[in-house]
Amino acid sequence: MQVDTLTSGLSTNSMDLYFSVGIPRGYTELDGGITFAPQLVSLSSNTGSQAGSKITAIVKGVGIDDQVTLYDRLSGIDICESSKVTSYGVLECITIEQEISVAAELGIKEIDSNAKHACASSSADCMYQTFPAA
Repeated sequence: MQVDTLTSGLSTNSMDLYFSVGIPRGYTELDGGITFAPQLVSLSSNTGSQAGSKITAIVKGVGIDDQVTLYDRLSGIDICESSKVTSYGVLECITIEQEISVAAELGIKEIDSNAKHACASSSADCMYQTFPAA
């Protein structure tokens, strides 16, 4: 099964599932709906300006109604001045003015619950650092 659109992965969702042959065991576990943990997959760029940059992140399991942001996993600091899920799985982040001279691994954070999630793919896909503004 592949989910390619929903307004919120963090809220309980209901959907219709149709099976070609019978009903599988354990289907009743789905009766109450399902939620998805956000999974940071990749960044549009692994470098940005110390003065602030726009990063587009691919984040499985988030929809346009979800409030999530990017954070530095080592320091725990949010790196986005503003962030918005623009479509299913796509997060746009305008970074704060800051120096990240050594590449930092980013993660995804749920704003309401403060729950944090590591990079879902190789950490190289989620590394980010800044260069001095000209």
